[in-house]
Amino acid sequence: MKVINITNSGTNWRVFEKEKLEEHFGEVKDLSVGDLDGTKKLLTSLKDQEVVINWRPNSDVVSSSEYDAMLEQRNILKDISCINDPAGYLNSHAKERAFSIWQDSGIRCPRHLVVEDVDTFEHDFDYPILIRLNNEVSGNASYMVHNDIELFHSLKMLESEYYRALQTNPFVKMIAVEFIDATKENGKYNMSYRIIVAGDKVVTGYARLSEASDWVAITGKFKPEMEESFVKYQKRCQSVIEEQHDTIVKAVH
Repeated sequence: MKVINITNSGTNWRVFEKEKLEEHFGEVKDLSVGDLDGTKKLLTSLKDQEVVINWRPNSDVVSSSEYDAMLEQRNILKDISCINDPAGYLNSHAKERAFSIWQDSGIRCPRHLVVEDVDTFEHDFDYPILIRLNNEVSGNASYMVHNDIELFHSLKMLESEYYRALQTNPFVKMIAVEFIDATKENGKYNMSYRIIVAGDKVVTGYARLSEASDWVAITGKFKPEMEESFVKYQKRCQSVIEEQHDTIVKAVH
């Protein structure tokens, strides 16, 4: 079996990622995102061979033309099993698309709105709310606002970040999201879960804590004095995975 690794500039292998692909699937051969002629030739040369496609586009920088070409490539390769199907690329890189899919599927998620114009934006959410770019992580380009005055100033800052991001990412948008209070231990910590699905199975998950004054609950905010609560919420995360396994998998697909 061979692995066709479809990628573009700026990507790097994660630790042991390529080695594990080779171990379980076989030789890894690179192919550029958007190389339609190369894709057709490769498909012909690999006729009657076992092949799996591994899609690895640069998740931070994909142009509109690259995205369209990637979908054309996918159509050419539609009969071959793949990892990271690009048909779902925007669903996992644009939060408002994920929220909309979840809503349509009856999966509970925060209310949200796309901010089309910062000067005319209106909402009916209760404060506090989050305003953010739709594809950022770790609290970057994200603001918690508690009233209309904070909203006015934060939208102006977010707008500046939006136009900078738009230079390299044509799919970026500004969104407003209902804030879900996830404080724990009598308001001492904020907590969030990160749960990872592969295929039709949850493969791992863990809880993350931050101090209550910091709403961004990510792994990097852990402190040694949190250890007892940290272990407690790892166990609770395991219970959530076991009790809600099928719903979590449905949310990904």
